[in-house]
Amino acid sequence: MAPPLLPLNVSYTPYWCEENIYLLCQTFLADPQISNTWDTYCVFISNQGQSVALWNQKKARESGLPVVWDYHVVLLLRPRFADVASEESWIYDFDADMPIPCPGREYMEKTFRRDMTQMFQSQFRVISGEVYLDNFASDRTHMSVQLKPVEEMYQSPPPKHAPIEGKEAIRRGMKTNLMSEFVTMEGSVGFGRVTDLEEMLELCDVRDM
Repeated sequence: MAPPLLPLNVSYTPYWCEENIYLLCQTFLADPQISNTWDTYCVFISNQGQSVALWNQKKARESGLPVVWDYHVVLLLRPRFADVASEESWIYDFDADMPIPCPGREYMEKTFRRDMTQMFQSQFRVISGEVYLDNFASDRTHMSVQLKPVEEMYQSPPPKHAPIEGKEAIRRGMKTNLMSEFVTMEGSVGFGRVTDLEEMLELCDVRDM
């Protein structure tokens, strides 16, 4: 079963992975042909020190070197009904130097290394797409640099669309929870569940369903 292609009008803003993935997830879940066939997950990648090494990223200074992110976000699709061994899960990463989408197991093996020092080892917060859309909120202050009391500049130009507030975040009066409920790898708080590399490899292996 072929995975859905990126929409022709897909929105992408460099360094704003959480919003890029939010909008892609929103588009996929709004399409019944996708939402009735695939389980959609948004995956936050970080660790306690917010310093994780990812290989095969477009921002690498040179081929073969990792990029160290404070956090990163990708979208994972798993077929809801896997009847044959050839079925694949798929990962969408706008910043990867790989095809989009990329088979899940291949993406994981090319992006993360088991022999990496603990300081740069990744943890993963896996959240269902529906929960992410409903609960995510960001006022973008995590990317701001305050220069004067009335002026704000961003480390990287923000998306042109308005800051995102999910319907449940609005109900809770939550203006921003990016860092406190999504990027954090503290398992007792936030949405979804926190896993390690081995569990992510299992999640990406559809034959384990």
